Amino acid sequence: MAISFVQMKMARGGLSLTVREMADLTGISHDTVGRIERGEKLKGSTLKKVREALENIGLVIIGDDGIRIPKAAIDAAVKKVENDP
Repeated sequence: MAISFVQMKMARGGLSLTVREMADLTGISHDTVGRIERGEKLKGSTLKKVREALENIGLVIIGDDGIRIPKAAIDAAVKKVENDP
């Protein structure tokens, strides 16, 4: 299952990440983060990769338009972003 543009925006905002930090966290380019957030059509494999990366830090994807961000996910995102050069 993929991630929607609404969930991507909520995740980035909830984690207090810049576009570049979200790109680093999810392993995609910052341009692709912007394309997702604008609701542009992308390959399912790209959206799946983003979802999996966010779930790996503990973010919970709910349906087509919801997320839950436990404190542990915020801590994991901050740690990953701080440790990446």
